[in-house]
Amino acid sequence: MALFQCVLGLLGALAAASWNGDHTERETEGERERDCDDIQVDLLQKHVLLTGSSIQIPKPIYWLHIAKTNSQFGTALLSLPTMCSNASEQAKEIILHPRRNADPEKRVLFEDECRGDIMDLRLLSKLPHPLPKHGDHSGIGSFYPRLRGHMFTILRQPEQRIMSGWHDSMHSWPSSFGHDPQSMKEYARVVAGCAVKMLTRDGASEGRADGGPPGDPGAVGAEQMETLEPVATDFMFSFRATCAGEDLDGGFRAVSDAEVVLAKRRLRDGFAFVGILEEWPLSLCLLHTMYGGRCNQAELGEAGTWYNTTALNGFVDKADGMLYEVGQQIFREHLRQYGVSTESCDCS
Repeated sequence: MALFQCVLGLLGALAAASWNGDHTERETEGERERDCDDIQVDLLQKHVLLTGSSIQIPKPIYWLHIAKTNSQFGTALLSLPTMCSNASEQAKEIILHPRRNADPEKRVLFEDECRGDIMDLRLLSKLPHPLPKHGDHSGIGSFYPRLRGHMFTILRQPEQRIMSGWHDSMHSWPSSFGHDPQSMKEYARVVAGCAVKMLTRDGASEGRADGGPPGDPGAVGAEQMETLEPVATDFMFSFRATCAGEDLDGGFRAVSDAEVVLAKRRLRDGFAFVGILEEWPLSLCLLHTMYGGRCNQAELGEAGTWYNTTALNGFVDKADGMLYEVGQQIFREHLRQYGVSTESCDCS
């Protein structure tokens, strides 16, 4: 009976060429067992390879924007077919040039501009607290069950990410510490494990102390609103820097082994797409092969600077290093499954 139900579900999924990844997380000691949904995903991917059709975008999507992994990925996401088709001209301009959204006079909220296309977590509470917003660097710890199957992300080699942050005005260093880092190594120790922290902890992006007004119940649709429940956690009233490991009391909390295990499982089980910054053109090719459209100059941008990491004096980000390895495995698996290679890629 279970197999029969799985086949029926697969036929329905193939008819829509879609992947419904909205499941409830199962926390287990070992790796999550393959179930019917996993089998459907595998076969759907093979369907894409054989037929040339793309998977339906798992809307509403959520971009887990790990700090210093290229904001141009937001351009690629919002430029996918059917994404943000009703956005204003101002929003469409910012999609092509995301850094312009830093201008307060031009800033837009994509949850409003792209209703139904982007996950609007304001719907999870009637309180104006610092919920994760599209494109910020907030942690998604408590929200993972809601986001599972709808998330897209780019990973970067951890020491390169740290060096990039250091040269970008010490990005993610929390102002609440009351002082600048005394050395690059001190900075590295604090911001190490950024990706693991964002996948497993709650908390707002540093410097963003306004959660915005409560969401419009009709923003994503009444039927979806009925499935959402308010989330009550202490972090709602804090403005700690998740990437820097800032704790609720303003102290520092390093990444634990358990968090690394959880982050690795969430990366493999919960994401609709995982790209690699060091493989930027290939990542864009994979994204468009999976979800349609073609890469363009606006989303290509720059893949970032390559830094000499000897300045770190031997410091290694072990936590994010282990997560990065899993991300590379997922990326390579998807390249094979969707038939994407440097030879076939036309993003340059």
